[in-house]
Order: sequence, then C-alpha cells, then structure tokens
Amino acid sequence: GQIRFGTNWGGIYLYQLDEDTFYHYNHNPKDEGTVNDIDIWDLYVDDREVLWVGTDGGGVNWSHKVLNRFSTERNNPFDDHSLQLNDVHSFFETAEHLWVGVNGLGGISKLDKNSGKYFNYKFDQNEKYSLWDNTVYALTGDDNGSVWVGSYSGGISKLNQETNLFTQHLININNRTVIPSNYTSDLIAVDSFVYVGSGNGLWRINIHHNRWDHFPRVPTEYGFGDIINDLSVDKNGLIWCGSQEGLFSFDPHTYQFDSLGTELDSIRINHLTYENNRLLVSSSRGLYRVEEGQVQLVLRRSDGLLSDNVLGAVFDQRDRIWLMTNKGLNSYAPSGQIQSYFIGDGLQGNQYNVGAIYKGLEGRVYLGGLNGYSSFDPDDIYPFKNESHTLFESYELQKKDLNYTFSLIGLDQISLNY
Repeated sequence: GQIRFGTNWGGIYLYQLDEDTFYHYNHNPKDEGTVNDIDIWDLYVDDREVLWVGTDGGGVNWSHKVLNRFSTERNNPFDDHSLQLNDVHSFFETAEHLWVGVNGLGGISKLDKNSGKYFNYKFDQNEKYSLWDNTVYALTGDDNGSVWVGSYSGGISKLNQETNLFTQHLININNRTVIPSNYTSDLIAVDSFVYVGSGNGLWRINIHHNRWDHFPRVPTEYGFGDIINDLSVDKNGLIWCGSQEGLFSFDPHTYQFDSLGTELDSIRINHLTYENNRLLVSSSRGLYRVEEGQVQLVLRRSDGLLSDNVLGAVFDQRDRIWLMTNKGLNSYAPSGQIQSYFIGDGLQGNQYNVGAIYKGLEGRVYLGGLNGYSSFDPDDIYPFKNESHTLFESYELQKKDLNYTFSLIGLDQISLNY
C-alpha cells in the first residue's frame, strides 16, 4: 500500500509501506513534468487511479500510473547533459548506452544508462575527427563495436568507441559517372557489411576494407534512382528495401532485385520490421504484413487506425503491434483490439518522424518526434477499464415530469410499467 502526504512548501511525499521508504515529489522550474507548485492543499485518487493534486497557486495537477509509464525525454536548456535537441529521428542501443540521432543541428545524444546523463556529439570544423554532419537520420553498430552514423548531407560517419574518434565515409567511388547521394535514410549491419539506404538507391560498404558497392535497380536520367526510406534483413539474408516507389528485395549473393507483384510495388514505404518470419510494412496506405511471400493488408483507417499513413511499426513481446501515425500512436492486439494514445497520455506529441521507431534490447519501445522521444515497456501499458455509473436524478412520461416524494438517487432498481 501507499500513503501520500501533501505539504506546505514541500510538495508531495509518498510512503511505500512494503518498502518502508519515502519518495519525494516537488516542483522543479526546470522540469515541466513535475508538480507545478510547492504548496499542496489536497490529494485525491479517483476510481481510475488518477491522482488529483490541488495546489495553492498552480491550480489542479493530475498524474496516472499508466500514463507515467510513457517516459518522454526532451532538451533541457538548463542542463548540458540533457538531450541535445528535440527533433529525434533514430535510435541504437548497446548494453550501456542509448544512442539518439537528432535533426536540426543536434548531432548525436548518447545516454549513459547508469547515470541518466547524455553526452552529445556534434560537428566541429576545428576537429578533424568529429562527427561530420549534425543531421543524423540513421544509426547502427557492427560486430567490432563501432557505431555507424547516417546523415542528411554528410554521408556516413563511423565512431570508434575506444578512441572516441569519427572517420568519414562519403558515398563516392573514384569519381565514377554515377551521381552519389550523401543523404542516408537507414543503415543495417549484416556480417562484414553495412548496407546503406540512401537518396540514390542501395549501397554497401565492406567494414574491413572500406570498399563501396553500389547496386542500381532502376537507371534514371539523373543517376540510379530509388529513394530508399528503410531497410530490413530476413532469415534468408535478403535485404528488403522500402522506397518512395514501393517495396523490393535484394539478394546479396546473386545481386538481383525482386518485387512481390502486388500493390506494395508502387506505394510509398515508410518503415520495415522483420521478426518471427514476418515482415511488417508501414506504408502511406496502411499497415501490411508479408509472410512466406504472401501479402496481407492488416490495418487501415477504416479498421480503426488513426491514419492510413503509418510511419513505423514494431511487435512487442505479446505479439501486439505498435504503430506510429501522423495523428498519434496505435496498438493492435492479436484479438483485434485497437487502442489509441496521444500527447495527453504522456507521449511527446501526436506526430512522429518517419521510421523513428525502435525496439530495444529488452523489448522497450522508443518513438521519435519533433518534441523529443518517448519510450515505454509494452508490458506496462494496458487499456483503461472505464466502468460507467448510471445516476437517475429524474425522469418524465410524455414530456411531463413525474414528481415523487422520495429521492431517486438512493434507489438500486426502478420498474417501469410502460
């Protein structure tokens, strides 16, 4: 059990009986997620377990244990060890750190899981081995412990974690006649290679020899042209590419491309996730699933999604699917139940960046948007059981009030003979 105390000038204290421990919650002007006053006049927990807090000068605050399980990180201008900027596009997790790719000249924010502090990497024109571009759209790691960084205009950077130095890998091969694109949308490490989804098709770099290969699929007037938004690898080693023009696969052994011959060949693909022999395809026209070569349309707005424009999706441990849209977050259970979550539920916002969804090493889900990033353990999120209570105060017959000498409020049952 718990006992809560509201104090004068001291905020809220919570006593956890089974731990014999006090926890303190007070106003912090540098943190908008705290109670907004130090004088607490009243506390009330309703039947949905929402804690309502009456304050002296801050009005009414509220908190809910389910909503609090959505954790949101934002830049704190008063803290040099906070998230660098709020426009988050990518994630990569190791045992000790969470790497966060930030747009808007933000570079990379590396979260130390033990201390809870961020170390920020940015481009420095006076430092030869700094990050080469501050608009980071993609992150991954290889078996050597290096962190690979894909940017909007600076190509590829690789961080050696032992020396803490970056080296640059521009997409350029001996001034060949192709027009390379330094815009990188996604990176995946497979064996001795890092595959690069770019604004100019699919590339591959050998991490041992620094040798680039370019795999053109469709020649165009301006080069080789697929604009790839996301990459994923399946159990057979096929590299799946989600592009502005559709979904296709690449066989790294035969160097051949293939498509499925369905509507997925010609619509915009935002994000791909492969897990348990299933490829989740987030597209501008809903969520699809590819399994054993068969394509199934899983969800659209007409089925209960917030929007047809699905920006990214992942499975959780209970086989639910979590979907980012441009209007909020949805979860989809194997039973068919769909839930919606919004900024009012504790998330960073209702809009997310394309592909900025990531499932961490222990199943935690990370979502990036324009207002920072949110994360949660899916096992902690469950639907409200909102039981309505009917209260009779009066009723009428043929638009005429029926007057009684007793109150209707205390009655458990009313029998009507009409």
